[in-house]
Amino acid sequence: MHKEPDAQIDKEKKTVENYRKPTEKYMLNIKDIEEKKNRVSQMTKRSRNKKSNSQRDKHEDKDIRSTLSLPAAIQDVSHAGFLQLSPNEPIMTMKFLLPMALLVLAVGLNTAWAQDWDQGLRGDYDHYYGDRLKKVCPQGEVLSDVYSVHNILYQDRRSRLTCRPVPSGAAPGNCTWTRRYVNEWDGPVLFMCPANKVLAGIDSKFDFGGSDRRFKFRCCEYPGYKTSECKITGYLNDWQDEMSYSASNDAVLTGWFSYHDNGFEDRRHKLVECLFSE
Repeated sequence: MHKEPDAQIDKEKKTVENYRKPTEKYMLNIKDIEEKKNRVSQMTKRSRNKKSNSQRDKHEDKDIRSTLSLPAAIQDVSHAGFLQLSPNEPIMTMKFLLPMALLVLAVGLNTAWAQDWDQGLRGDYDHYYGDRLKKVCPQGEVLSDVYSVHNILYQDRRSRLTCRPVPSGAAPGNCTWTRRYVNEWDGPVLFMCPANKVLAGIDSKFDFGGSDRRFKFRCCEYPGYKTSECKITGYLNDWQDEMSYSASNDAVLTGWFSYHDNGFEDRRHKLVECLFSE
């Protein structure tokens, strides 16, 4: 029987298997070590990048603080545009500080300019530029004086209207307003009170788009009194100049005429004056 060769073969197989097992185990260990090494390397790299970014952010924050001359207590720069202070007290960055500074400066200059402008104007006025003008004479009084000045920036006139007792102390009767505005934007004013009635009120509104005014008028009658010897004035103002007019002692105002110029964005005015007696 040839058993020795078989036994020898088995022995050799067993030897080979015993040799292969530690070798495979060793190879697996090498693979694990390489994977761990790669993981450690990646973690180290991320850590370095994070540290670098953190240092860079600190340098940027330092540059911002230095540029704005801010205290060192500032901890962070948020995306909302505010620098957070340690006592949770927000201060604005340049993105917000500059527009606000310009706004404050503009308001201050405008206020100072308005005060200086008003110092050169005379008396009290019935409205401001761009505002509604509504003047109603008290019972027994009629319109007698008209004064106005033009403002180039507002492209409007500011007016002061004065009333006085009707001549001869006539007792007042019925007063009525015109139902509608007597002119369109940029259109002429051609208005006369009905016969024997006198002006005793004005209502005017301003349009910023058209830079012009529309007018309504109030006329009053005095029973037993009539108008006579009416005359129309010349133009009482030049473009953008002041307008000033006072009716004669025994006269009343009964009509108003004006026309508008788009170049000057202003109106020139004429008035109608009549004697008023029994």
